[in-house]
Amino acid sequence: MTTMRTLGLSGVGLVLCLTSGCVGGWHTVWTQKEDQTVTFDQTALSSLDVVTHNGRIQIEGQPDDTGQAVVVATKKAGAMTLGSAREALEAIEIFVEPRGEGEQVLGWRWRERKHWDWRGRVDFDVQLKSNVDLDIESHNGRLHVANIAGDVRAVTHNGSINVSAEGDTVFAKTHNGEIQVEAGGAQVTLRTHNGRITADLSRCKSVTGSVVSHNGRIKLTLDPEASVRLRCRTHNGRIRSNLPMTTTEIGRRSLDGTVGAGEGKLAVTTHNGGIALENSKG
Repeated sequence: MTTMRTLGLSGVGLVLCLTSGCVGGWHTVWTQKEDQTVTFDQTALSSLDVVTHNGRIQIEGQPDDTGQAVVVATKKAGAMTLGSAREALEAIEIFVEPRGEGEQVLGWRWRERKHWDWRGRVDFDVQLKSNVDLDIESHNGRLHVANIAGDVRAVTHNGSINVSAEGDTVFAKTHNGEIQVEAGGAQVTLRTHNGRITADLSRCKSVTGSVVSHNGRIKLTLDPEASVRLRCRTHNGRIRSNLPMTTTEIGRRSLDGTVGAGEGKLAVTTHNGGIALENSKG
């Protein structure tokens, strides 16, 4: 005997939800993207925080430290119906506000009470002077920072991170995504759970910190005249190096060594992947 089941409207909605993506059990309708340009005075700017929950952040440092910083915010909104999505798009407000002396915050918010079905996505493209500190964060979106002379903190949950900075400190963390960094400072912290890490530290004379991936290979490039102690570990992978160093421990999956005077201390760890230590001068 065959048992028959009737699939009601709620069941149909569930099937559609599982196959096409939903918000609260309903299919989300999205608007077209809309760009909004915002400028702000950067004369006294020393630090900029940028926050978006869903969206990418791209920041390019410029040699001119006078005049206006330029922000292009790309907005997109979703809701249960196209009409509601358009209302959501109109309700997205881009803001730049002061937070302490020399510090500004760039972000977005709802300018009115958020409807239950509204969703928003905002990407930020920023051009500003290079001599600033940056703190940027997104939950879902890639992060890109180039030509910055200050410190950088870049955090996202789902997305890649690419940073080029000359400040004392670079901190980059993502759960799902690769990390690429060019740094010239003394403190580096790079962490990803799923993704490879490529770090050019050839401009760092003495560097301290950690480089960690759970699933992904790690490649570090160092100046042979740098001053750093290295502690490298991998569970599934191999370690190779062409750096001139004094080694205190070397094995297939572990390496402890000192380059130069060993003033800095850098821990390099991956669970699934190899580690490559490259000499920047060949």
